[in-house]
Amino acid sequence: MSKGSISPRIIVQGGAYRSMPCDKKDEYKKETKESARKGYAILMQNGGTAVEAVEAAVRELEDNGYFNAGYGSLLNNDREVECDAMIMEGHTLKCGAVISGRHFKNPVSLSKIIMYESPHCVLSGDGALEFAGIKKFPTCKPEELISEQAREKVKVSYKNYLDYVKYYYDGKPIGEETGDTLSAVAMDTDGHGDTVSAVAMDTNGHLACAMSTGGMVGKLKGRVGDVPLIGCGGYVNEKGGATVTGYGESIMRLTLARDVVYNMENGQNAQ
Repeated sequence: MSKGSISPRIIVQGGAYRSMPCDKKDEYKKETKESARKGYAILMQNGGTAVEAVEAAVRELEDNGYFNAGYGSLLNNDREVECDAMIMEGHTLKCGAVISGRHFKNPVSLSKIIMYESPHCVLSGDGALEFAGIKKFPTCKPEELISEQAREKVKVSYKNYLDYVKYYYDGKPIGEETGDTLSAVAMDTDGHGDTVSAVAMDTNGHLACAMSTGGMVGKLKGRVGDVPLIGCGGYVNEKGGATVTGYGESIMRLTLARDVVYNMENGQNAQ
């Protein structure tokens, strides 16, 4: 099949929910489908690239407040939003990522600028903010990223998370004594959690992936999850692409997304 004649594809996910309330399922599905439509519309344009498509799809999820990304992200232990995001282009292996973004409604778009317009792959915190200023990228006050829903979730989940951190640092197992606090945190977020992402293939057969997240509720300030670490939460090359969601610390230990693509390179299908 010649370049430019390949049928474009996009896959979008809004998180792996354990406890999504029944009254919100339709809204989550609607917003996820709209995200996929936004990305697919770009792929159907003449010259629309996979990178542009995954950026647009993830931006849609960052903007609407339903998902744990951009506006409405879950809060850390200081009641602040710290966003992580990444984007990657398969045929060049170019990548860009933002760590602990507190002034960006669309960290995935800043990640794309880092990928194309800087010599680096990842920028964090104040460095990312300074770079955004140089590039005249839109910024906001940190409080503008906080939704009322996120404020309520951290009130409920924060004590459970502190219990988890205490037992982890004390070297004790998590079990009946702590009430399985990791599960408690997941349940208390009322389904509002996990990572959003997209993987796409354009008409030239080029692949790209993008991800965005606010991380786990009540996380320690400065905690970095799997999303901005290339090969952990997401990875793409000429052979395949993958994004994953779940407990970031476990994903990082396995460099899970890279491992999935490695298996695809060796003849296994995506499923």
